[in-house]
Amino acid sequence: MRILHTSNTGLPDPRIEKTALIMKRHGHDVVFLGGQPARRQDFHTFEETHYLPFVSTLRYALDPRFRRRWLRAIDEIRPDVVHAHNITAAVPMLDSDYPTIYDDHEFWSRQVFRYRARGFIRRMAATPFARKLKQWERLLLERYPVLTTSDNIANEHRKIASFVGVTWNYPLRAEVEGLHPSGNREGFVYVGGDFRLRKFLPHRDMTGLDRVIQFDIISGLPHSEMMSRLLKYRFGLTPWRQHPIHKYCSPNRNYEYLHAGLPVIITDSLAHHLKGDPFVYPFSSYDEIPKVAEAASDADPERIMEHARKKYVWDDQEPVILEAYREAMKR
Repeated sequence: MRILHTSNTGLPDPRIEKTALIMKRHGHDVVFLGGQPARRQDFHTFEETHYLPFVSTLRYALDPRFRRRWLRAIDEIRPDVVHAHNITAAVPMLDSDYPTIYDDHEFWSRQVFRYRARGFIRRMAATPFARKLKQWERLLLERYPVLTTSDNIANEHRKIASFVGVTWNYPLRAEVEGLHPSGNREGFVYVGGDFRLRKFLPHRDMTGLDRVIQFDIISGLPHSEMMSRLLKYRFGLTPWRQHPIHKYCSPNRNYEYLHAGLPVIITDSLAHHLKGDPFVYPFSSYDEIPKVAEAASDADPERIMEHARKKYVWDDQEPVILEAYREAMKR
């Protein structure tokens, strides 16, 4: 079977590549079409990568010619099934007969606040797109099998969709099995490019964190290098200030911290998907972080890593992915 993964972004994209790798292991040909050029492939998954520049959200919403161009590019690739990642790559499929899986990374209809937080001109340009998100999402859920990233998103989608599977953003076993505990660990670390932005996104706001603790930032590294760097630290941070969208979030950095042997110090509104994990330490305000870190300081890195290998590995989600493909081919 020839499987095409589509995305308005490019590569690398760990979730896209890990999903494709599962099907490649089953002997299928996997191909990628992106709206941005592929810089690299972290897992050397795709036999072919294709590129079609994506337009602005305004043109995407108002000008159907781009969506038709996207479909023509897909026709040239001749897939048996399309795995569409996020809503912009999935919407054109509504005008096609290809078996399709909709992979919802972000619960887009609940992300309208991101566009409202922009400056006036960019906010106005994105308004037609934002207004269509809920309608597009319903059409996709009604028609296609769905994969998504958390139980809370899945429960919302199941009100409409007949099949919804959850594939959590865990690392591949091959990414973490060669890691070993480091003897000298100290300090806090945050993984992500948020501090490079002029302004934090509303649901990833970390204003004032640097007044409470000192921490290092890791971003823009290949996954293997990032994981090696994490081994030097004592605590992993996911300290976004509380926001309503957090009930649907499952940041992959939390699982990466655990696989590197770091206890996770996390805002309590984000901790729902890790409830009961003995190596996850929630807090409600930044002033609590020093005390929470003191409580987490006795956590043994080797035990944390062993725990993560048993519980948070992408490969164990293979049955869910295979079931989504069976559903797509039945329709």
